[in-house]
Amino acid sequence: KAEANEHAQVEANQELRNLQASLEQRVEERTTELTQRGMELEYANMQVRRRAAQFEALALVMQTISSVRDLQQLLPQITTVISEKFGFYHVGVFLLDEPRQYAVLSAANSEGGGKMIERKHRLRVGEEGIVGYATSTGEPRIAMDVGKDPVYFNSPDLPETHSEMALPLRSGNQIVGALDVQSREIGAFRDEDIQMLSLLANQVSLAIENARLFDETRIALTEAEAVGRQVTREAWGRLSTEQKLVGYRYSITGTSPLNEPINLTETARGKGQGKQMEVSQVVVPIELRGETIGNLVVQSPSAGRLNQDQLDLIKAVAERVALSAENARLFEETTRRAERERLVSDITGRIRSMNDPQAMIQTAIEELRKALGATRVEVIPQAIKGVE
Repeated sequence: KAEANEHAQVEANQELRNLQASLEQRVEERTTELTQRGMELEYANMQVRRRAAQFEALALVMQTISSVRDLQQLLPQITTVISEKFGFYHVGVFLLDEPRQYAVLSAANSEGGGKMIERKHRLRVGEEGIVGYATSTGEPRIAMDVGKDPVYFNSPDLPETHSEMALPLRSGNQIVGALDVQSREIGAFRDEDIQMLSLLANQVSLAIENARLFDETRIALTEAEAVGRQVTREAWGRLSTEQKLVGYRYSITGTSPLNEPINLTETARGKGQGKQMEVSQVVVPIELRGETIGNLVVQSPSAGRLNQDQLDLIKAVAERVALSAENARLFEETTRRAERERLVSDITGRIRSMNDPQAMIQTAIEELRKALGATRVEVIPQAIKGVE
């Protein structure tokens, strides 16, 4: 009986040990499973944070594009945002030169990239580097391990690069450059990185196109303003030579024309315009499209200084005078042009009513003499060279 009890005790102990081992194994498996799930959750959270940072980068780039028009300011900001939000140590933007033979590094966030910009780093399209490939084919080029990529261009200023991606930048159907991204890690580019960077490349392309259109519009506007100033200057220059009247003087006794220029001080000649003189005289330029067509001279009857409200009033009147004078000039010019066209039409009509060439010439001479008020008008035949 004692032996039986001992055997039963042994079996019970063994069963307990088996249960303990089984329980420990289940606990270990569960712990491993929880650890694995924790790691997966942490990885998922990291991916979510990474994705959020990428979307934030996209939003920041779009915000920058909408607020900055100057390409020289815009591109460096874009490279900085992409580098910070994606974690790539070097981001550069290449733009094609005018002959479309080289891709020129125009902006970069890294120190090495800055050195490359200083020495005007460029890559030949279709021949040098991953950027040269992307700008030639219009297709992205990704090197997960640059040491194994035959196209990779090894830059001494970026020695830490182990993977690189170049995405073409397009304006319509035309390639204008490339977005170049480099990482210190091998195989650094994930599928979601490629997708997001492709979206960013599209936004950068749009920014470049908008900035260039803005520059073209600004240049065209500047040229138009210059032409407008030149036309205004020439028109008022002709008017001053055609008419003896040089201005008007208003006083207590009334308004009288000025047939001779008055002797103004340096202020009237444009030096210190708008400033008061010791005699309480204020000279304000009458400006039209940036050109000074005259001066508004105001003298105060008292020796006191004019206050700011009075000065503002004088300047406002000068602006109205400029517009009124220009409107009057345009009306006079239009009237003269209409009269000229009428005279030409009348003379042409009289000439066409005749069949005799001699009578046509005689009529043309007579009508032209009357229209011009000339004392003598002649038609002098001239032989044409090579014609007998």
